[in-house]
Amino acid sequence: MASNYKRHFKHKDGSFLDMMSHYIEIKKEYSNVSYKINRDNMEIYIKLQPTEDSYDYMVKIVTQQGSTNVDIFVVKPNLKKIAGENKIPHLYSNGSLCLYYPKYHEWSYQDSWAETLVPWTCLWLYYFELWLATGEWLGGGIHLGDEKKRLK
Repeated sequence: MASNYKRHFKHKDGSFLDMMSHYIEIKKEYSNVSYKINRDNMEIYIKLQPTEDSYDYMVKIVTQQGSTNVDIFVVKPNLKKIAGENKIPHLYSNGSLCLYYPKYHEWSYQDSWAETLVPWTCLWLYYFELWLATGEWLGGGIHLGDEKKRLK
């Protein structure tokens, strides 16, 4: 329905209507979802559990009106506490999850967040737990340091 809604009502990416349509689509697919609007920012909160034996994670999806940037953070539990002194792989400097490599154009703001960002977040959490157990990131992808090595 959200995609039909977008066809009938034209609006810019990152508009309030656009942000709400992404939230509605997520809400239809997942339980334990809520949102908060602060000025021109929208925060979508979703509870995820990658496997039956996994932690219950509270995740926050953050976007700003007028922007096509989306950041995803784990609110609870505190990943740094769980990881101890180990540096968590596939995190941006602001602490948001690195779910895809932007230069490969694997995702765009218009994509269904319920079909991309949320499942990718769950997969990231799964690989995070494997990393805790093995000490190796088994999720593939490009580490920020790897890109610098390639450029040399």
